[in-house]
Amino acid sequence: MTYYSPRHEYQLSPVNTPLTRHSGCTWTSGAVGADAVTGGAKDRSPDYIHTLVKRDEETNPKLPGWSLGDLRLAMQRLGVLFDVRIGQGWGNLVNVHDAGHYVVLQGDSDQFGNNTCSGAFDGDHCIGIRPGGTSRSWLIDDPICTQARYESPTTLLRYARKLDAGIRFGVFTTKVPSLPAGDWQAPIHPRPGDPDGMQPFLVYRVQDHDDRPLRIVAHEATRTGGDTYRVKAPIRAVRGPGFPKTAVLPKGLCRLIDKVPRLEPGGYLAQELCEPTPTED
Repeated sequence: MTYYSPRHEYQLSPVNTPLTRHSGCTWTSGAVGADAVTGGAKDRSPDYIHTLVKRDEETNPKLPGWSLGDLRLAMQRLGVLFDVRIGQGWGNLVNVHDAGHYVVLQGDSDQFGNNTCSGAFDGDHCIGIRPGGTSRSWLIDDPICTQARYESPTTLLRYARKLDAGIRFGVFTTKVPSLPAGDWQAPIHPRPGDPDGMQPFLVYRVQDHDDRPLRIVAHEATRTGGDTYRVKAPIRAVRGPGFPKTAVLPKGLCRLIDKVPRLEPGGYLAQELCEPTPTED
């Protein structure tokens, strides 16, 4: 099963407020989870998530960070279902992870190896865990890392138990949507003077892997006649085989396309394939 890949949020990014950079690991993890379970429809910044709960509404306003109950209130106001499961044990967490849910887990970060980006911080912390992976390697969103990374469930259990033997976690009760593998074609603007019926396409071949998210394994510019074609800005996308209907590429695939090198200077603009980022309401 391959799942939608949300935007990883970097808590220490200079675009975030000082409070988020210092104490925002829980609402940063919540921002990624909301993006994940809605397939990008609720892609919000950590600072935006933080605004959903007033200081005097927090479980303990004297502390700078959030409890999982605070995150539940924020998600309720965002319109995303989130369930706090403190004390329900590691087995419950494994079950919901394996069933396709995004998990938010609090623990003590000093259990992470110093050879990882997570090792840069020691203390009470909060991370997100994406569904999928293998029995030995799960993909996590640690807010102090610049990108998602893999970690062993054994280490995550030590991290969680160091803070609370009962395990302090919450789960987004809507499952993360899956993405199909296959060939995606992106129609591009025809060049002046092209013969009729020679519509150019940019083809992305996407492969599914059990132990990692979707990745692009090949891309090429073609036209229906099979000739090489200089790539211009793609605008819409259709999926094969047969490409029966037009659709905008899902955000998870758009982000993969962003990582593909341009075929040539002045080539395609992958973002034109993406759904517009929703305004924060």
